[in-house]
Amino acid sequence: MLLSAVSVFNEIMRRRADLAEVLQQPFYFDTRGQQADGLPRCQAVPIFNVFEGCLHVLYKRDYIDLAQRFDEVPRLSDRQIEALDLLDEICRENGFALEFDMQAGDILLANNYQLPHSRTVFEDHEDPELRRHMLRLWLTLPNGRALPPVFENTREFCHSYARRLRSDGFQPPC
Repeated sequence: MLLSAVSVFNEIMRRRADLAEVLQQPFYFDTRGQQADGLPRCQAVPIFNVFEGCLHVLYKRDYIDLAQRFDEVPRLSDRQIEALDLLDEICRENGFALEFDMQAGDILLANNYQLPHSRTVFEDHEDPELRRHMLRLWLTLPNGRALPPVFENTREFCHSYARRLRSDGFQPPC
């Protein structure tokens, strides 16, 4: 399933602009032990982030909920929970998600900064000859969209952020 972050954000703005503002403030995500050396086990990142005129998204509700187990992470406020619940509700509504079945040989290419995605539970075959073979490849275009500095230390986008920076400091527009 793929979603347009812009469409979802616009719908949140239409229904509850006050909650759209909440979703642009930092939320704590559990990095699941995949943070760079010396960084905290939770990252604080806005779900929706406008940078150089482009809307970026980073949303994993489960990781936000998991971060709540750490004492150093502030408890979610009632407004944050309400904002997350509205976001989830809109993502589940008809017309917002593109749903499809992947078949053997299919390739999906998507921009993770604009297209949140999810998938249903997958049960693989016991027979090794029939098991799924899935490869994930993160492409970084040197002339791709400028990334917000808050992505520099995220487990999801830190590598793309670092590759995107050039020695002359130039970052092209989105």
